[in-house]
Amino acid sequence: MLLKILLLAVITAAAHAWWRGARMREAAVAAARRTCDRVGVQLLDDTVALQSWRLARDKDGRWMVVRTYGFEFATDGRQRYNGWVKTEGRRLTGVMLEPYPEDPPLGQGS
Repeated sequence: MLLKILLLAVITAAAHAWWRGARMREAAVAAARRTCDRVGVQLLDDTVALQSWRLARDKDGRWMVVRTYGFEFATDGRQRYNGWVKTEGRRLTGVMLEPYPEDPPLGQGS
C-alpha cells in the first residue's frame, strides 16, 4: 500500500513538473516574440528550445528551477542570430539578444 502511494506521488510530481515546464515554455515563446517585435527583428521558427535548467534558491531560500531557452532571430531573413529567455521559478527574468547589425552590409540590403 505504501509503495502504491509513493508511486502515485512520484507520478503526480512528474506530471506537475512537465505541466509547469510547458507553461514556462509558452511564456518564453511569448516573451521572445514580444521582444523581437519591439526591436524590429524577425523571430525565426516561432519557437524556443530549452537549453539548460538547474535548481537554485531564491532570495528567501526556497528552491526553484532556473531555465534558459534559446531562439533564433534575423534582421533580413538570411543571417541568423541567437537570443535567450531566462526564467526563475514562475517568473520571466530576462530576454537577451546577441549583438546584430542594425543595417545590412552594403550590397545586401534592399
